[in-house]
Amino acid sequence: MSSSLLNKKSARFTILLILLVPIISLGIYRTISPSIASTANTYRKQINTKPVVLPIYGIPVKLLIPSISLAINLESVGIASNGAMDVPIGRNNGAWFNLGPRPGEIGSSVIDGHYGFWINGEPAVFNDLNKLNKGNLIRVVENNNMVVSFVVVDLKIYTPSQSDKNIFASTDNLSHLNIITCQGIWNPDNKTYSSRLVVFANKINT
Repeated sequence: MSSSLLNKKSARFTILLILLVPIISLGIYRTISPSIASTANTYRKQINTKPVVLPIYGIPVKLLIPSISLAINLESVGIASNGAMDVPIGRNNGAWFNLGPRPGEIGSSVIDGHYGFWINGEPAVFNDLNKLNKGNLIRVVENNNMVVSFVVVDLKIYTPSQSDKNIFASTDNLSHLNIITCQGIWNPDNKTYSSRLVVFANKINT
């Protein structure tokens, strides 16, 4: 076999390998996280069909729920020492889980906040969260002045033994906002309430 033929075959193999790298990479991500692979595939399809300008979401700084006259600032939190999502330091604030997607991005963005009454009798920020109904509007204001709107689709009560997988993860390639607060009976020994209320909301496409 001539050296020129070998060079041609080598060049073809190199080109084929380059073309396969993105596919192999997506396969690795699919094994690690289906949501990451799903998002990557969606963006790739969009780019292949027509140019798409994706919105750049900022850090959420305010939460507005008009139906219960709620307007609060948002802190940014991660995971607490007990392995759960941390809570806001400020008693008048909510908190966004900064290890998940930002509100408006694909996946489930999560916000939590306090419930009950403080020693001085002041109510916590999410005391009226259980008054929400399907169809109510929720707005998140971000530090880039973008406002992302969501609509309530469900409210659920969780016990401590129930899985919270549906709160922090989604596989439908849509944008969700899930808001968590306490509910139920106060346990003075554990210094917590007996259950959790979760409001599930979906992004409104404008």
